[in-house]
Amino acid sequence: MARQQQSGESKAPLVIALALFVLTTLALGVLTYLAYSDMAAVNVAADEAKKKEAAAVKLLEAEKAKALLYRVAVGTATEEDRTNLKNLTKDAKDAVAAEYNNFYKALLTRVAGAVQDVKKKDFVGKSEFVDPKNVFVWNMAADGTLADAPQKPLIDQMVGFYASQQLAQLDATSKQQQADTAKAAYQQAAANEKAMADQLDQALKAVPGKVAAQIKTFEDQANKRAQGFEEASKDYRGEIKAQDDAKAKLNFEIQRREDEIARLRILKTRLEEEQTAKADHFQYDRPHGKILAKRGEVVDINLGSADNVRTGLTFAVHPSDTPIRGMQSRNRPDGRGGQIVVPKAQLEVIEVLGPNLSRARITQETNRIRESVLVGDLLYNSAWRKGSADHIALFGIFDTNGDGTDDIRQLARNLSKMGIIVDAYYDLGKKQWVGEITEKTIYAVEGNMPFKGGSVSASDAIRAAQSAVRTGIETARKDVLERGTKLVKMRDFFPRIGYTVNLDVSENRINQAASRYLVEEAAAPAAEAGGLNN
Repeated sequence: MARQQQSGESKAPLVIALALFVLTTLALGVLTYLAYSDMAAVNVAADEAKKKEAAAVKLLEAEKAKALLYRVAVGTATEEDRTNLKNLTKDAKDAVAAEYNNFYKALLTRVAGAVQDVKKKDFVGKSEFVDPKNVFVWNMAADGTLADAPQKPLIDQMVGFYASQQLAQLDATSKQQQADTAKAAYQQAAANEKAMADQLDQALKAVPGKVAAQIKTFEDQANKRAQGFEEASKDYRGEIKAQDDAKAKLNFEIQRREDEIARLRILKTRLEEEQTAKADHFQYDRPHGKILAKRGEVVDINLGSADNVRTGLTFAVHPSDTPIRGMQSRNRPDGRGGQIVVPKAQLEVIEVLGPNLSRARITQETNRIRESVLVGDLLYNSAWRKGSADHIALFGIFDTNGDGTDDIRQLARNLSKMGIIVDAYYDLGKKQWVGEITEKTIYAVEGNMPFKGGSVSASDAIRAAQSAVRTGIETARKDVLERGTKLVKMRDFFPRIGYTVNLDVSENRINQAASRYLVEEAAAPAAEAGGLNN
Protein backbone atom coordinates (compact mmCIF):
# COMPACT_ATOMS: atom_id res chain seq x y z
CA MET A 1 0.00 0.00 0.00
CA ALA A 2 2.80 2.35 0.87
CA ARG A 3 4.59 1.41 -2.41
CA GLN A 4 1.53 2.29 -4.53
CA GLN A 5 1.19 5.66 -2.81
CA GLN A 6 4.84 6.39 -3.41
CA SER A 7 4.49 5.45 -7.10
CA GLY A 8 1.46 7.76 -7.52
CA GLU A 9 3.30 10.64 -5.95
CA SER A 10 6.26 10.18 -8.37
CA LYS A 11 3.95 10.55 -11.45
CA ALA A 12 2.28 13.78 -10.30
CA PRO A 13 5.10 16.14 -11.48
CA LEU A 14 5.08 14.48 -14.95
CA VAL A 15 1.34 15.03 -15.32
CA ILE A 16 1.65 18.65 -14.26
CA ALA A 17 4.48 19.25 -16.75
CA LEU A 18 2.50 17.66 -19.54
CA ALA A 19 -0.53 19.81 -18.73
CA LEU A 20 1.62 22.96 -18.73
CA PHE A 21 3.10 21.99 -22.12
CA VAL A 22 -0.34 21.52 -23.64
CA LEU A 23 -1.59 24.83 -22.26
CA THR A 24 1.53 26.64 -23.50
CA THR A 25 1.14 25.16 -27.00
CA LEU A 26 -2.51 26.21 -27.15
CA ALA A 27 -1.65 29.72 -25.97
CA LEU A 28 1.08 30.11 -28.60
CA GLY A 29 -1.29 28.88 -31.32
CA VAL A 30 -3.97 31.33 -30.27
CA LEU A 31 -1.47 34.21 -30.15
CA THR A 32 -0.12 33.29 -33.61
CA TYR A 33 -3.63 33.15 -35.08
CA LEU A 34 -4.49 36.51 -33.53
CA ALA A 35 -1.26 38.06 -34.90
CA TYR A 36 -1.99 36.92 -38.49
CA SER A 37 -5.62 38.00 -38.12
CA ASP A 38 -4.52 41.50 -37.03
CA MET A 39 -2.09 41.75 -39.97
CA ALA A 40 -4.81 40.87 -42.46
CA ALA A 41 -7.08 43.44 -40.87
CA VAL A 42 -4.31 46.06 -41.18
CA ASN A 43 -3.88 45.25 -44.89
CA VAL A 44 -7.61 45.50 -45.47
CA ALA A 45 -7.70 48.82 -43.64
CA ALA A 46 -4.79 50.12 -45.74
CA ASP A 47 -6.60 49.20 -48.96
CA GLU A 48 -9.77 50.83 -47.73
CA ALA A 49 -7.78 53.99 -46.83
CA LYS A 50 -6.32 54.18 -50.32
CA LYS A 51 -9.76 53.78 -51.89
CA LYS A 52 -11.19 56.44 -49.57
CA GLU A 53 -8.29 58.74 -50.44
CA ALA A 54 -8.88 58.33 -54.21
CA ALA A 55 -12.61 58.86 -53.72
CA ALA A 56 -11.92 61.95 -51.61
CA VAL A 57 -9.67 63.43 -54.30
CA LYS A 58 -12.29 62.77 -57.01
CA LEU A 59 -15.05 64.22 -54.79
CA LEU A 60 -12.89 67.25 -53.99
CA GLU A 61 -12.39 68.02 -57.69
CA ALA A 62 -16.10 67.51 -58.35
CA GLU A 63 -17.16 69.82 -55.50
CA LYS A 64 -14.73 72.53 -56.61
CA ALA A 65 -16.01 72.24 -60.18
CA LYS A 66 -19.63 72.56 -58.95
CA ALA A 67 -18.64 75.67 -57.00
CA LEU A 68 -17.17 77.15 -60.20
CA LEU A 69 -20.42 76.34 -62.04
CA TYR A 70 -22.51 78.25 -59.50
CA ARG A 71 -20.11 81.22 -59.44
CA VAL A 72 -20.38 81.62 -63.20
CA ALA A 73 -24.16 81.08 -63.18
CA VAL A 74 -24.76 83.66 -60.43
CA GLY A 75 -22.31 86.21 -61.88
CA THR A 76 -19.72 86.32 -59.08
CA ALA A 77 -17.01 84.42 -61.03
CA THR A 78 -13.59 85.85 -61.91
CA GLU A 79 -11.85 85.37 -65.25
CA GLU A 80 -9.69 82.71 -63.61
CA ASP A 81 -12.86 80.85 -62.54
CA ARG A 82 -14.11 80.89 -66.15
CA THR A 83 -10.77 79.56 -67.40
CA ASN A 84 -10.69 76.79 -64.78
CA LEU A 85 -14.24 75.77 -65.72
CA LYS A 86 -13.10 75.21 -69.32
CA ASN A 87 -10.08 73.09 -68.32
CA LEU A 88 -11.70 70.45 -66.10
CA THR A 89 -10.61 66.83 -65.87
CA LYS A 90 -12.86 64.09 -67.27
CA ASP A 91 -14.33 63.15 -63.86
CA ALA A 92 -14.87 66.79 -62.84
CA LYS A 93 -16.46 67.54 -66.22
CA ASP A 94 -18.91 64.62 -65.69
CA ALA A 95 -19.81 65.93 -62.25
CA VAL A 96 -20.40 69.47 -63.62
CA ALA A 97 -22.52 68.05 -66.44
CA ALA A 98 -24.77 66.23 -63.97
CA GLU A 99 -24.99 69.28 -61.70
CA TYR A 100 -25.69 71.52 -64.71
CA ASN A 101 -28.55 69.27 -65.88
CA ASN A 102 -30.15 69.22 -62.42
CA PHE A 103 -29.69 72.98 -61.99
CA TYR A 104 -31.05 73.84 -65.43
CA LYS A 105 -34.00 71.42 -65.06
CA ALA A 106 -34.94 72.86 -61.68
CA LEU A 107 -34.64 76.43 -63.00
CA LEU A 108 -36.89 75.76 -66.00
CA THR A 109 -39.41 74.03 -63.73
CA ARG A 110 -39.52 77.03 -61.39
CA VAL A 111 -39.93 79.54 -64.20
CA ALA A 112 -42.61 77.44 -65.88
CA GLY A 113 -44.48 77.22 -62.58
CA ALA A 114 -44.29 80.98 -62.10
CA VAL A 115 -45.71 81.48 -65.58
CA GLN A 116 -48.64 79.17 -64.84
CA ASP A 117 -49.32 80.97 -61.54
CA VAL A 118 -49.52 84.29 -63.30
CA LYS A 119 -51.81 82.90 -66.00
CA LYS A 120 -54.17 81.55 -63.32
CA LYS A 121 -54.50 85.07 -61.90
CA ASP A 122 -55.81 86.36 -65.27
CA PHE A 123 -52.81 88.60 -65.95
CA VAL A 124 -53.75 91.13 -68.62
CA GLY A 125 -51.23 90.89 -71.44
CA LYS A 126 -49.70 88.18 -73.57
CA SER A 127 -50.75 84.67 -72.65
CA GLU A 128 -47.18 83.36 -73.05
CA PHE A 129 -45.17 86.42 -71.99
CA VAL A 130 -42.14 84.35 -70.81
CA ASP A 131 -40.40 81.45 -72.55
CA PRO A 132 -38.75 79.39 -69.80
CA LYS A 133 -35.84 78.60 -72.11
CA ASN A 134 -35.02 82.31 -72.48
CA VAL A 135 -34.68 83.01 -68.76
CA PHE A 136 -31.19 81.56 -68.53
CA VAL A 137 -29.41 80.31 -71.68
CA TRP A 138 -26.16 78.37 -71.18
CA ASN A 139 -25.78 75.43 -73.54
CA MET A 140 -23.81 72.23 -73.07
CA ALA A 141 -22.43 70.12 -75.95
CA ALA A 142 -23.16 66.40 -76.32
CA ASP A 143 -19.70 65.53 -74.93
CA GLY A 144 -20.40 67.42 -71.70
CA THR A 145 -18.40 70.54 -72.62
CA LEU A 146 -19.99 73.81 -71.49
CA ALA A 147 -20.18 76.62 -74.01
CA ASP A 148 -18.73 80.03 -73.17
CA ALA A 149 -20.39 81.50 -70.09
CA PRO A 150 -23.57 83.52 -70.80
CA GLN A 151 -23.07 87.21 -71.50
CA LYS A 152 -25.55 87.92 -68.70
CA PRO A 153 -25.42 85.82 -65.52
CA LEU A 154 -28.53 84.57 -63.73
CA ILE A 155 -28.98 87.70 -61.58
CA ASP A 156 -28.80 90.07 -64.56
CA GLN A 157 -31.25 87.96 -66.53
CA MET A 158 -33.69 87.83 -63.61
CA VAL A 159 -33.46 91.64 -63.34
CA GLY A 160 -34.18 91.84 -67.07
CA PHE A 161 -37.12 89.54 -66.54
CA TYR A 162 -38.35 91.87 -63.82
CA ALA A 163 -37.95 94.86 -66.13
CA SER A 164 -39.98 93.02 -68.78
CA GLN A 165 -42.70 92.53 -66.21
CA GLN A 166 -42.66 96.24 -65.44
CA LEU A 167 -43.09 97.02 -69.13
CA ALA A 168 -45.97 94.60 -69.24
CA GLN A 169 -47.47 96.39 -66.30
CA LEU A 170 -47.21 99.77 -68.05
CA ASP A 171 -48.80 98.26 -71.13
CA ALA A 172 -51.65 96.97 -68.99
CA THR A 173 -52.08 100.42 -67.38
CA SER A 174 -52.31 102.06 -70.81
CA LYS A 175 -55.01 99.66 -71.82
CA GLN A 176 -56.86 100.34 -68.58
CA GLN A 177 -57.00 104.06 -69.47
CA GLN A 178 -58.44 103.23 -72.88
CA ALA A 179 -61.14 100.96 -71.48
CA ASP A 180 -63.09 102.76 -68.75
CA THR A 181 -65.46 99.87 -68.33
CA ALA A 182 -62.57 97.57 -67.39
CA LYS A 183 -60.71 100.09 -65.15
CA ALA A 184 -61.33 98.23 -61.90
CA ALA A 185 -60.20 94.95 -63.43
CA TYR A 186 -57.04 96.58 -64.79
CA GLN A 187 -56.27 98.19 -61.39
CA GLN A 188 -56.67 94.85 -59.64
CA ALA A 189 -54.43 93.22 -62.23
CA ALA A 190 -51.84 95.95 -61.74
CA ALA A 191 -51.93 95.45 -57.98
CA ASN A 192 -51.51 91.73 -58.39
CA GLU A 193 -48.64 92.27 -60.81
CA LYS A 194 -46.91 94.64 -58.39
CA ALA A 195 -47.26 92.17 -55.56
CA MET A 196 -45.79 89.46 -57.75
CA ALA A 197 -42.94 91.76 -58.75
CA ASP A 198 -42.22 92.54 -55.11
CA GLN A 199 -42.18 88.88 -54.27
CA LEU A 200 -39.89 88.16 -57.19
CA ASP A 201 -37.62 91.03 -56.20
CA GLN A 202 -37.34 89.70 -52.68
CA ALA A 203 -36.65 86.25 -54.01
CA LEU A 204 -33.96 87.58 -56.30
CA LYS A 205 -32.32 89.49 -53.45
CA ALA A 206 -32.22 86.33 -51.40
CA VAL A 207 -30.68 84.23 -54.20
CA PRO A 208 -27.07 85.54 -53.98
CA GLY A 209 -26.95 85.04 -50.22
CA LYS A 210 -28.27 81.51 -50.45
CA VAL A 211 -25.94 80.66 -53.29
CA ALA A 212 -22.98 82.21 -51.46
CA ALA A 213 -23.81 80.21 -48.33
CA GLN A 214 -24.06 77.04 -50.37
CA ILE A 215 -20.76 77.82 -52.10
CA LYS A 216 -19.10 78.44 -48.73
CA THR A 217 -20.41 75.10 -47.51
CA PHE A 218 -18.96 73.41 -50.60
CA GLU A 219 -15.63 75.19 -50.12
CA ASP A 220 -15.45 74.23 -46.43
CA GLN A 221 -16.10 70.62 -47.33
CA ALA A 222 -13.54 70.79 -50.12
CA ASN A 223 -10.91 72.33 -47.84
CA LYS A 224 -11.53 69.67 -45.23
CA ARG A 225 -11.10 66.92 -47.78
CA ALA A 226 -8.02 68.66 -49.21
CA GLN A 227 -6.45 68.71 -45.75
CA GLY A 228 -7.10 65.00 -45.40
CA PHE A 229 -5.62 64.41 -48.81
CA GLU A 230 -2.48 66.37 -47.91
CA GLU A 231 -1.96 64.30 -44.78
CA ALA A 232 -2.42 61.09 -46.73
CA SER A 233 0.03 62.29 -49.39
CA LYS A 234 2.97 62.61 -46.98
CA ASP A 235 3.51 58.87 -47.10
CA TYR A 236 4.08 59.01 -50.84
CA ARG A 237 6.60 61.88 -50.95
CA GLY A 238 9.51 59.59 -50.26
CA GLU A 239 8.51 57.41 -53.19
CA ILE A 240 8.13 60.51 -55.39
CA LYS A 241 11.66 61.62 -54.45
CA ALA A 242 13.02 58.22 -55.40
CA GLN A 243 11.21 58.47 -58.71
CA ASP A 244 12.67 61.94 -59.25
CA ASP A 245 16.18 60.56 -58.68
CA ALA A 246 15.53 57.79 -61.16
CA LYS A 247 14.16 60.37 -63.60
CA ALA A 248 17.33 62.44 -63.26
CA LYS A 249 19.42 59.38 -64.13
CA LEU A 250 17.23 58.70 -67.12
CA ASN A 251 17.51 62.33 -68.26
CA PHE A 252 21.30 62.05 -68.08
CA GLU A 253 21.19 58.90 -70.20
CA ILE A 254 18.79 60.59 -72.64
CA GLN A 255 21.16 63.55 -72.98
CA ARG A 256 24.02 61.20 -73.68
CA ARG A 257 21.99 59.42 -76.35
CA GLU A 258 20.93 62.76 -77.85
CA ASP A 259 24.57 63.81 -78.11
CA GLU A 260 25.29 60.55 -79.92
CA ILE A 261 22.33 61.19 -82.24
CA ALA A 262 23.64 64.68 -82.97
CA ARG A 263 27.03 63.23 -83.86
CA LEU A 264 25.39 60.69 -86.17
CA ARG A 265 23.34 63.45 -87.78
CA ILE A 266 26.50 65.39 -88.56
CA LEU A 267 27.96 62.25 -90.11
CA LYS A 268 24.72 61.75 -92.08
CA THR A 269 24.90 65.34 -93.34
CA ARG A 270 28.44 64.80 -94.56
CA LEU A 271 27.44 61.61 -96.36
CA GLU A 272 24.48 63.40 -97.94
CA GLU A 273 26.78 66.18 -99.11
CA GLU A 274 29.05 63.61 -100.69
CA GLN A 275 26.04 61.97 -102.33
CA THR A 276 24.83 65.37 -103.59
CA ALA A 277 28.19 65.94 -105.19
CA LYS A 278 27.54 62.83 -107.29
CA ALA A 279 24.00 63.85 -108.22
CA ASP A 280 22.77 64.45 -111.73
CA HIS A 281 22.46 68.24 -112.11
CA PHE A 282 19.99 67.83 -114.96
CA GLN A 283 17.56 65.43 -113.26
CA TYR A 284 14.93 68.16 -112.78
CA ASP A 285 14.98 69.51 -116.36
CA ARG A 286 11.68 70.93 -117.52
CA PRO A 287 10.40 71.29 -121.09
CA HIS A 288 10.50 74.76 -122.65
CA GLY A 289 8.06 74.22 -125.51
CA LYS A 290 6.53 71.70 -127.88
CA ILE A 291 6.14 70.86 -131.56
CA LEU A 292 3.02 72.36 -133.15
CA ALA A 293 3.27 70.97 -136.68
CA LYS A 294 5.54 68.76 -138.80
CA ARG A 295 6.21 68.79 -142.55
CA GLY A 296 8.90 66.32 -143.50
CA GLU A 297 12.10 67.39 -141.75
CA VAL A 298 10.73 70.83 -140.82
CA VAL A 299 8.65 71.49 -137.70
CA ASP A 300 6.91 74.49 -136.14
CA ILE A 301 7.45 75.14 -132.41
CA ASN A 302 5.60 77.37 -129.92
CA LEU A 303 8.65 79.51 -129.06
CA GLY A 304 9.55 82.77 -130.77
CA SER A 305 10.94 86.27 -130.47
CA ALA A 306 9.12 86.88 -127.16
CA ASP A 307 11.18 84.02 -125.73
CA ASN A 308 14.49 85.38 -127.08
CA VAL A 309 14.76 82.54 -129.60
CA ARG A 310 17.53 82.96 -132.18
CA THR A 311 18.32 81.11 -135.37
CA GLY A 312 20.81 78.38 -134.66
CA LEU A 313 19.30 77.61 -131.21
CA THR A 314 19.02 73.83 -130.77
CA PHE A 315 16.68 71.65 -128.73
CA ALA A 316 16.51 68.00 -127.71
CA VAL A 317 13.16 66.36 -128.51
CA HIS A 318 11.56 63.99 -125.98
CA PRO A 319 8.12 62.28 -125.88
CA SER A 320 5.13 64.19 -124.51
CA ASP A 321 4.91 61.92 -121.42
CA THR A 322 8.50 62.58 -120.30
CA PRO A 323 7.48 64.88 -117.35
CA ILE A 324 5.30 62.06 -116.00
CA ARG A 325 7.73 59.19 -116.56
CA GLY A 326 10.78 61.25 -115.58
CA MET A 327 13.95 62.06 -117.54
CA GLN A 328 15.52 58.86 -116.20
CA SER A 329 13.20 56.97 -118.53
CA ARG A 330 15.36 58.28 -121.40
CA ASN A 331 18.62 56.94 -119.93
CA ARG A 332 20.47 54.42 -122.06
CA PRO A 333 23.86 52.64 -121.60
CA ASP A 334 26.67 54.73 -123.09
CA GLY A 335 28.92 51.75 -123.85
CA ARG A 336 31.43 52.84 -121.22
CA GLY A 337 29.74 51.42 -118.13
CA GLY A 338 27.60 54.53 -117.55
CA GLN A 339 24.26 56.03 -118.59
CA ILE A 340 23.43 58.79 -121.07
CA VAL A 341 20.20 60.61 -121.88
CA VAL A 342 19.10 59.75 -125.45
CA PRO A 343 16.53 62.12 -127.02
CA LYS A 344 14.14 61.13 -129.80
CA ALA A 345 15.71 63.76 -132.03
CA GLN A 346 17.61 67.05 -132.18
CA LEU A 347 16.50 70.14 -134.04
CA GLU A 348 17.86 73.58 -134.91
CA VAL A 349 15.88 76.81 -135.26
CA ILE A 350 16.14 78.09 -138.85
CA GLU A 351 13.61 80.95 -138.78
CA VAL A 352 11.81 83.02 -136.13
CA LEU A 353 8.26 83.66 -137.42
CA GLY A 354 6.62 85.54 -134.55
CA PRO A 355 6.49 86.19 -130.80
CA ASN A 356 5.52 82.57 -130.10
CA LEU A 357 6.29 80.74 -133.31
CA SER A 358 9.51 79.53 -134.94
CA ARG A 359 10.48 77.05 -137.64
CA ALA A 360 13.12 74.41 -137.00
CA ARG A 361 14.87 71.67 -138.91
CA ILE A 362 15.36 68.14 -137.57
CA THR A 363 19.12 67.62 -137.56
CA GLN A 364 19.16 64.11 -136.11
CA GLU A 365 16.67 61.37 -135.27
CA THR A 366 17.68 58.47 -133.04
CA ASN A 367 15.29 55.94 -134.57
CA ARG A 368 12.95 57.28 -137.23
CA ILE A 369 11.04 54.01 -137.54
CA ARG A 370 10.45 53.10 -133.90
CA GLU A 371 10.36 56.59 -132.40
CA SER A 372 9.84 59.34 -134.95
CA VAL A 373 9.16 63.00 -134.14
CA LEU A 374 5.46 63.68 -133.49
CA VAL A 375 3.30 66.74 -132.98
CA GLY A 376 3.12 67.40 -129.24
CA ASP A 377 6.66 66.19 -128.50
CA LEU A 378 8.48 68.35 -125.93
CA LEU A 379 11.56 70.55 -126.37
CA TYR A 380 14.43 70.58 -123.86
CA ASN A 381 17.62 72.62 -123.56
CA SER A 382 19.38 72.41 -120.18
CA ALA A 383 21.36 75.62 -120.71
CA TRP A 384 18.60 77.83 -122.13
CA ARG A 385 15.61 79.53 -120.51
CA LYS A 386 12.73 81.50 -121.96
CA GLY A 387 13.90 85.08 -122.29
CA SER A 388 17.42 84.27 -121.09
CA ALA A 389 20.08 81.59 -121.03
CA ASP A 390 22.37 80.03 -118.47
CA HIS A 391 26.03 80.97 -118.41
CA ILE A 392 28.54 78.18 -119.01
CA ALA A 393 32.29 77.58 -119.27
CA LEU A 394 34.25 75.05 -121.38
CA PHE A 395 37.50 73.18 -120.72
CA GLY A 396 39.18 70.07 -122.11
CA ILE A 397 39.34 68.71 -125.68
CA PHE A 398 36.21 69.17 -127.83
CA ASP A 399 36.55 67.33 -131.13
CA THR A 400 32.88 67.73 -132.08
CA ASN A 401 33.09 65.99 -135.49
CA GLY A 402 35.92 63.46 -135.00
CA ASP A 403 38.34 65.04 -137.49
CA GLY A 404 41.24 65.24 -135.03
CA THR A 405 40.89 69.01 -134.40
CA ASP A 406 40.03 70.73 -131.13
CA ASP A 407 36.85 72.78 -131.80
CA ILE A 408 36.60 74.56 -128.41
CA ARG A 409 36.88 78.08 -129.87
CA GLN A 410 34.38 77.45 -132.68
CA LEU A 411 32.08 75.71 -130.18
CA ALA A 412 32.12 78.77 -127.89
CA ARG A 413 31.18 81.01 -130.81
CA ASN A 414 28.38 78.69 -132.00
CA LEU A 415 26.83 78.43 -128.55
CA SER A 416 26.98 82.21 -128.12
CA LYS A 417 25.14 82.69 -131.43
CA MET A 418 22.45 80.29 -130.22
CA GLY A 419 21.91 82.46 -127.13
CA ILE A 420 23.81 80.29 -124.65
CA ILE A 421 26.31 82.57 -122.93
CA VAL A 422 29.87 81.16 -122.74
CA ASP A 423 31.57 83.13 -119.98
CA ALA A 424 34.97 81.51 -120.47
CA TYR A 425 36.90 78.63 -122.03
CA TYR A 426 40.31 77.29 -121.02
CA ASP A 427 43.02 77.84 -123.66
CA LEU A 428 45.43 74.90 -123.37
CA GLY A 429 47.98 76.71 -125.56
CA LYS A 430 48.22 79.68 -123.19
CA LYS A 431 47.35 77.63 -120.07
CA GLN A 432 44.83 80.23 -118.98
CA TRP A 433 41.15 81.11 -119.13
CA VAL A 434 39.83 83.22 -121.99
CA GLY A 435 37.03 85.17 -120.33
CA GLU A 436 36.12 84.78 -116.64
CA ILE A 437 34.08 82.36 -114.55
CA THR A 438 31.67 84.39 -112.36
CA GLU A 439 28.86 83.74 -109.91
CA LYS A 440 26.51 83.67 -112.93
CA THR A 441 28.32 80.70 -114.47
CA ILE A 442 25.98 77.75 -113.83
CA TYR A 443 27.71 74.87 -115.67
CA ALA A 444 31.30 74.04 -116.53
CA VAL A 445 31.30 71.53 -119.41
CA GLU A 446 34.29 69.19 -119.35
CA GLY A 447 35.55 67.83 -122.67
CA ASN A 448 37.76 64.80 -123.27
CA MET A 449 41.04 64.13 -121.47
CA PRO A 450 43.89 63.30 -123.93
CA PHE A 451 46.98 61.12 -123.53
CA LYS A 452 45.37 58.77 -121.00
CA GLY A 453 47.78 55.92 -121.66
CA GLY A 454 50.83 58.04 -122.37
CA SER A 455 53.10 57.46 -125.37
CA VAL A 456 55.57 54.61 -125.01
CA SER A 457 57.72 55.58 -127.97
CA ALA A 458 57.63 59.31 -127.34
CA SER A 459 60.67 61.18 -126.12
CA ASP A 460 60.95 62.64 -122.65
CA ALA A 461 60.22 66.11 -124.02
CA ILE A 462 56.98 64.94 -125.68
CA ARG A 463 55.89 63.07 -122.56
CA ALA A 464 56.56 66.22 -120.52
CA ALA A 465 54.49 68.27 -122.99
CA GLN A 466 51.67 65.72 -122.81
CA SER A 467 51.75 65.88 -119.01
CA ALA A 468 51.61 69.68 -119.21
CA VAL A 469 48.40 69.49 -121.31
CA ARG A 470 46.78 67.10 -118.83
CA THR A 471 47.92 69.30 -115.92
CA GLY A 472 46.30 72.30 -117.63
CA ILE A 473 42.96 70.47 -117.82
CA GLU A 474 43.26 69.40 -114.16
CA THR A 475 44.01 73.02 -113.20
CA ALA A 476 40.89 74.18 -115.05
CA ARG A 477 38.79 71.54 -113.25
CA LYS A 478 40.18 72.68 -109.87
CA ASP A 479 39.30 76.31 -110.68
CA VAL A 480 35.73 75.29 -111.51
CA LEU A 481 35.24 73.29 -108.30
CA GLU A 482 36.72 76.05 -106.12
CA ARG A 483 34.22 78.54 -107.56
CA GLY A 484 31.29 76.20 -106.82
CA THR A 485 30.27 75.85 -110.48
CA LYS A 486 28.38 72.67 -111.41
CA LEU A 487 30.69 70.30 -113.30
CA VAL A 488 29.08 68.30 -116.15
CA LYS A 489 30.49 66.01 -118.82
CA MET A 490 30.08 66.82 -122.50
CA ARG A 491 28.37 63.44 -122.97
CA ASP A 492 25.62 64.59 -120.58
CA PHE A 493 25.44 68.21 -121.69
CA PHE A 494 25.11 68.27 -125.48
CA PRO A 495 22.32 65.66 -125.85
CA ARG A 496 20.25 67.68 -123.38
CA ILE A 497 20.52 70.93 -125.35
CA GLY A 498 19.97 69.32 -128.77
CA TYR A 499 23.44 70.26 -130.08
CA THR A 500 24.81 67.63 -132.47
CA VAL A 501 28.30 66.43 -131.63
CA ASN A 502 30.18 63.18 -132.14
CA LEU A 503 30.33 61.55 -128.71
CA ASP A 504 32.24 58.44 -129.87
CA VAL A 505 35.51 60.01 -131.02
CA SER A 506 38.40 57.57 -130.69
CA GLU A 507 41.28 58.19 -128.32
CA ASN A 508 43.66 58.55 -131.25
CA ARG A 509 41.57 61.42 -132.66
CA ILE A 510 41.39 63.04 -129.22
CA ASN A 511 45.17 62.82 -128.86
CA GLN A 512 45.57 64.21 -132.37
CA ALA A 513 43.32 67.17 -131.49
CA ALA A 514 45.43 67.89 -128.39
CA SER A 515 48.76 67.63 -130.22
CA ARG A 516 48.58 71.26 -131.37
CA TYR A 517 49.15 72.29 -127.74
CA LEU A 518 52.36 70.28 -127.32
CA VAL A 519 54.38 73.13 -128.79
CA GLU A 520 53.48 76.68 -127.80
CA GLU A 521 52.21 78.75 -130.68
CA ALA A 522 54.37 81.69 -131.58
CA ALA A 523 51.40 84.04 -131.54
CA ALA A 524 47.69 83.63 -131.17
CA PRO A 525 45.49 84.79 -134.08
CA ALA A 526 44.13 88.27 -133.60
CA ALA A 527 40.55 87.01 -133.89
CA GLU A 528 41.07 84.63 -130.98
CA ALA A 529 42.80 87.25 -128.83
CA GLY A 530 39.81 89.59 -129.18
CA GLY A 531 37.42 87.51 -127.03
CA LEU A 532 34.68 84.92 -127.29
CA ASN A 533 32.28 86.56 -129.74
CA ASN A 534 34.67 87.40 -132.61
